[in-house]
Amino acid sequence: MESLMRNVVKEPMPVDAVQLRKVLEPYVARYQRMLESIAGLINVCARYIPPRRSRKLHIGLFGYSRNQGGIVLPRAITFVAALYSMGLPPEVFGISASRKWAMVMWIS
Repeated sequence: MESLMRNVVKEPMPVDAVQLRKVLEPYVARYQRMLESIAGLINVCARYIPPRRSRKLHIGLFGYSRNQGGIVLPRAITFVAALYSMGLPPEVFGISASRKWAMVMWIS
């Protein structure tokens, strides 16, 4: 086990922020569009997700809710549970942007 630990990178790798933004922008845009289109459904489904624990200082329907472009969404665990309950894992929201990006990277 110790020999495996010697190969672990201890310092973070440098990242070109401009290039990273170019890579992520198509995914972020697609994710946001999909989220906006099903926000109402997410909120309805989230009502049926049992809370893990009681929280103090509840604000709004879900307590500590999030806003995304004027859309109110539940907290992260409830948000993801609602999506999975509907058969929509959040990891696939931006995937449709990947084909276009792969073509751009392959051509350039």
